[in-house]
Amino acid sequence: MKKVIVLILCLLVICTMFAACAGDRESFGNNGPSAADSGTATGEEKVIHLVTDLGKNTEQFTWSAGDSLSAQDSLDNALNSLGNLPEGYRVEVEVLPSDEAEFQSRLTRLRTEIMSGGGPDVFVLSTAELFSGFPQERLFPDPYKAMLDGFFLPLDEYVEHAQFMKLEEMNPVIMNAGCTPSGRFALPMCYTYGAAKVYLPVTDSGAGWNEVMTGDDETLAACYARAASLYFHNIFANTVDYKTKTLTFTEEELYGALAAALPYELRYQELEESIGLQRFLAAGEEPVPLDGSKGVMFPVWYPEPEKTVSYLPVRNTEGGVSASVTSYIAINKNTLYPNEAFHVVDVMMSKKFQSRERFWESVEYKTALGDPAAMISVFSWSVGLPVYDEFLQEDQPLQYVYYILEEMLPRYHELRGKLTDARIISNVDQAIDQLYNDAWRSQLTPGDELKKLVSQAYDKMTLMAGEM
Repeated sequence: MKKVIVLILCLLVICTMFAACAGDRESFGNNGPSAADSGTATGEEKVIHLVTDLGKNTEQFTWSAGDSLSAQDSLDNALNSLGNLPEGYRVEVEVLPSDEAEFQSRLTRLRTEIMSGGGPDVFVLSTAELFSGFPQERLFPDPYKAMLDGFFLPLDEYVEHAQFMKLEEMNPVIMNAGCTPSGRFALPMCYTYGAAKVYLPVTDSGAGWNEVMTGDDETLAACYARAASLYFHNIFANTVDYKTKTLTFTEEELYGALAAALPYELRYQELEESIGLQRFLAAGEEPVPLDGSKGVMFPVWYPEPEKTVSYLPVRNTEGGVSASVTSYIAINKNTLYPNEAFHVVDVMMSKKFQSRERFWESVEYKTALGDPAAMISVFSWSVGLPVYDEFLQEDQPLQYVYYILEEMLPRYHELRGKLTDARIISNVDQAIDQLYNDAWRSQLTPGDELKKLVSQAYDKMTLMAGEM
């Protein structure tokens, strides 16, 4: 009799385990409630809180041909058009204020909430360069460290079951920036890298930064310096060793890099006039009005058949070509609604949402929403290129392509094919860019003043790395 009782108990335990495993598979291995078990049948509306620092001001989250919609209306329209949330859920959008004092105050409250086991469900955040007019500090100063420290929900199984996004069609080098050795925790949305155009027959030899900048080819050195000027941190494949919590470069190496680049950058007007030297992928520039009514991220890339034109990437000290992720999306590990939060992420990473195409003004859009007012785009102010590789093709409508001539697209694809690594911009990376910008604005040349500026900045970066 005892054996029978023990057998029955064992069967009950096994059945319970199988039921639990089945439940885990349903929610992709996470312990948050899904739409089926979160009590929505009671009529209680569940809120997915999305926080973002992408926006020109505290109210706008749109790129619009007419009147701008609010951040809330824009995202609601996108979800309604591309993939509604399960019944009983809604998204509440918070755009962080651009006013520095208000921004800092809100960051402090958000960090307290997150450390206490709460906080927003979804983060859509910028890491863009310092000239964009936004506060320099970020909610997560170093997103990679935030991944290592477990602030974000693991996304591998969610992405595997995605309904809208197509990870296999995104640039793998860029998407790896959202991964640690433990898996995927963030999804890059936009990226950029440095390249230069020059009216001379210059060949990309594949040589690294130090070799070129100390070599005899001054034209190639000038190209490297010009291409690196916006995101100077990309001359290093990595800037922080997260195991030792130290910088990957010495103060002398940082000074040497600036001392080699600044003289060329201070002559950029002269070099532009004499050899046509320009930044080619200006993915960090302010929008340039081209038709009197609208701005775009890039200048027009005109083909110039009567001139010899060379296009060169800037190579890092290891000889690779580094890219910087300028915006990313992640889910708070503390979320109570992981499946629904990922649904929002899934829609925002879809090709439809990311494409900036004119379907927002199409019959499909008007029928779904009854109003063709705006195109939702986190990219109008988040500088960078799209992560879907096929976008800059003739048959793939994209807002960028609107002003990029077909003849120039092969140049873009050729340069993109040389990318070797990418990372989400950290506070150390920002500090390097700020150092370069300060030195350039002060018109510093190699010497004691530049050494002093580098030394002060390096000390701050060392402290940042130690806090990792």
